Amino acid sequence: MQITKKKKRKSVATIVGILLCLLLVPILVMNVYVIIYGHYHPEKPPSLFGVTPMIVQSGSMNEGEQADIEPGDLILIQHLNQEQANQLKKKQVITFKEEGKYVTHRIVEIKEDQEGKPLYVTKGDANQVEDELLVAPKQILGVYTTRFPYLGDVAMFLQSPFGLLISLGVPITCLLMYDFIQKIRWRKKQPVSY
Repeated sequence: MQITKKKKRKSVATIVGILLCLLLVPILVMNVYVIIYGHYHPEKPPSLFGVTPMIVQSGSMNEGEQADIEPGDLILIQHLNQEQANQLKKKQVITFKEEGKYVTHRIVEIKEDQEGKPLYVTKGDANQVEDELLVAPKQILGVYTTRFPYLGDVAMFLQSPFGLLISLGVPITCLLMYDFIQKIRWRKKQPVSY
């Protein structure tokens, strides 16, 4: 009876340790990736497999509907190559670089330059007027795919010094504690020699 309880506790501890690793190691890897990417490419937002997560900071796309893009949301932007950027359609939501910052707005009209290449007229859904400047395909980072409400606020916190300490420190501390506990258990099992 005693052996069965010990085996159950050991298997529960092992499962908890594996779950901690599965949860915390990816968070740690993502944080390290973002830090390194940001260091070597400060002019571009970090991306992975052609998708860039972005934090919404203005309410220009929030008309009050539940599915609207709101400040504090985390949105995913699918990268486009030049050919794809030339073939966008009206009503698509795109992210583009304008005056040193990234903007996510909807295409409301498509015009052409003197060479016949598209120029996009954009507008935030909540804005009364269209954006002043036309958007050329070379300015476009990608097209909006989905949003995660409030996750942007969490990401902003994790980028603060305190948040960075927590997001790096907690996974490392948990993994070290788990390893320490496993070593203590292993030592207790070893026969005592005099």
